[in-house]
Amino acid sequence: MTLPRSRRMSRIWLRWAIVVGFCAIETAAAQTPEPKTPKLLSVFPAGIKIGTSHEAEVLGVALGAVRSAWFEDDGLSARLEKVEPLTGAPEKPATQPSGEVVRPTERVVLHVDVAPSARPGPHRLRLLLPGGLTNAIDLRAETEPVISGNEMPEADPEHAPAIQPPTLINGKLEKPGQVHYYSFSAGKGEIFSFDAIHEQGITTQFQIFHPGGSWLSPHRLAPLEFEDHGSFNLIPAHTAYTFRAPEKGRYLFAVRSLFGIGGPGSVYEVLIRSGEAQPGARSGSAKPSQGWSERSFSRTLGTEWLSQLSARAEVSKPAGEKETVRVLHENEPNDTRDQTTVVSLPALVEGAIERPKDVDLIRFQAKRGEKLSFELETPITKPPHFHPELAVIDADGAELITNLEKRSASIGTNGHPLSFLKTVQPKLLYTVPADGDYFVRVREMTFRYGDPTFAYRLMLRRQIPHIGEITVENADHINLAPGGAAKLTLLASEEEGFSGSVVYSVSGLPPGVQALPANADEPKKSPENVENEANLLAHINFSGIMLVAGEDAPATNVPIEIQIKCRPVVNGHAGPELLVQEVPMVVVRKQSGASKE
Repeated sequence: MTLPRSRRMSRIWLRWAIVVGFCAIETAAAQTPEPKTPKLLSVFPAGIKIGTSHEAEVLGVALGAVRSAWFEDDGLSARLEKVEPLTGAPEKPATQPSGEVVRPTERVVLHVDVAPSARPGPHRLRLLLPGGLTNAIDLRAETEPVISGNEMPEADPEHAPAIQPPTLINGKLEKPGQVHYYSFSAGKGEIFSFDAIHEQGITTQFQIFHPGGSWLSPHRLAPLEFEDHGSFNLIPAHTAYTFRAPEKGRYLFAVRSLFGIGGPGSVYEVLIRSGEAQPGARSGSAKPSQGWSERSFSRTLGTEWLSQLSARAEVSKPAGEKETVRVLHENEPNDTRDQTTVVSLPALVEGAIERPKDVDLIRFQAKRGEKLSFELETPITKPPHFHPELAVIDADGAELITNLEKRSASIGTNGHPLSFLKTVQPKLLYTVPADGDYFVRVREMTFRYGDPTFAYRLMLRRQIPHIGEITVENADHINLAPGGAAKLTLLASEEEGFSGSVVYSVSGLPPGVQALPANADEPKKSPENVENEANLLAHINFSGIMLVAGEDAPATNVPIEIQIKCRPVVNGHAGPELLVQEVPMVVVRKQSGASKE
């Protein structure tokens, strides 16, 4: 049936009115500004010498109501000097580790005191607002002399300020494409190391120049080569190079950022020393001895490692029954099976892949059904510069299993698994198939690199079922209002066949706040497949804790650090109480609302 023209036109206009109405609603919603969450983006200078005081500039978002500054551990204190809006939009916004691009809106000036007793390394700084704590940002306490590149006149190659290693340079590349130059003197063959120990908002790049110019132009800088440390990434974990002066004279050191990025929050800290650089050896951590680290190339493997595992185990052994770990040093040559010596388990082998194509073999005896664990530590050079590959080999030379993790997926490959990611794991589990002699082979993954700093410690032992690392999600900090609640999700690694339960408790809670058990939803299973997953990765157990504040919970004037603890329980027997994590918490005034960032 054909409708009259007038009715057809009415329907058309009605449809257009509905579409326009929805567009107007969406446009109004898009124009309504979302409330900004306070966030710290950068601090300058990034490092202050121990025993001194210095003014520090913190850039961030929604910081206009800052009340005070707070450090998570002792040794550093800060006094709020002023808070002011940033005038003019920065030429380049700050890029966060998550990839999020954020433009700073406020500048907070602090007067920071670093006590003579302060621990060297990074300290976590937060700001306190009426709505609670902000995220943390690292400010380092340094032992070396510290200078600020931005306090010097604008440095061009001809007027580059002179530096005397060892020294730390704090700099800020405030404009896109900006380059900072520094000069130093060197004798022929003298070695210097340059290490970017701290970066905020940028990835630094270094260059060395001879100021004499090139053959084509006496005013053009002649670049010289660094002695780069082997890396398998296009962008290394951090910038660290070594320079050997080809002749006596004056040289220029230049700092720029990758892709020419620059802005108010583009901060760097560079350590310059005489001698070889050791990539990653000085990174440090913001808060040592908190929680437990196991599946990491950085954790320390020593003679007490078995005792530390037993404290987290299903059943702890009496003191008289504890096994003694034998410490051995690899003896070259040990590249072939007939060159190796037999070790008895448990054993800790210390060695190094000193040259390209170097292979270390360790021989041991085992019985059928024995469950063994092989763990690697890289005390000096770590991934991505050194990737230690470990393999278990039988008496005939056949490779049985390796610590090489291979991930594959069938998405977009017509159902055929496609391997797209390979890496090495610091821990490998294996069940012995038959009595006999076996070998452990350690080498650099690509077989192309080797260096005396490619050192390793290898622990060979029988498995100990225990609780491993426990991660607490959403626990960077907690801001809670009276009547509010905050949920924490805990992910516990059940290591080496642990079959018990894990119970949690929270201590140090503010008055009026209690911790209650909560459900924990397991995430959807990844479409990726991991070859030999049970031998390379731990099983994860999910639990939840709900922090609930009563309606009359009093506000806290300063942050309180609560302690999340756990206990392994097996067959009705509870193990020792273990620290999982300390979390800073604030109970805010009721009218500010409950928030948990």
